[in-house]
Amino acid sequence: MPYADTPEGTLKKRASFRRWYHRTPDNAKRIMAYNTTRSSKIKTQLVNALGGKYTNCGYQKCITALDFHHIGQKDSTISVLIQRGCSFERILKEANKCKLLCSNCHREYHHNARQKIYETQGI
Repeated sequence: MPYADTPEGTLKKRASFRRWYHRTPDNAKRIMAYNTTRSSKIKTQLVNALGGKYTNCGYQKCITALDFHHIGQKDSTISVLIQRGCSFERILKEANKCKLLCSNCHREYHHNARQKIYETQGI
């Protein structure tokens, strides 16, 4: 669908999904459950491939609290690749450009990076 890259296209795509969901609620729920399970499995595999924990603070208690932080150039975000149903190899290739951070450290990293920008711009 070439129109999906525009705001109008996004609205059309959402409306189409809503119509489909209401026509086939059992199918929709089954597919959404499959996607949730697939996302969890892939994230677990990616976290294990990147060492299984955040190396600075050693956090490994809850996998959902671990984030992928891109180092350098990124082609796409990990979550978008998973949602689009890309192959594990493609997702792993992108994940290898990342560093595993716990969510608190990830937010602190970006906060500090923004602070440095603000200081250099005199804001």
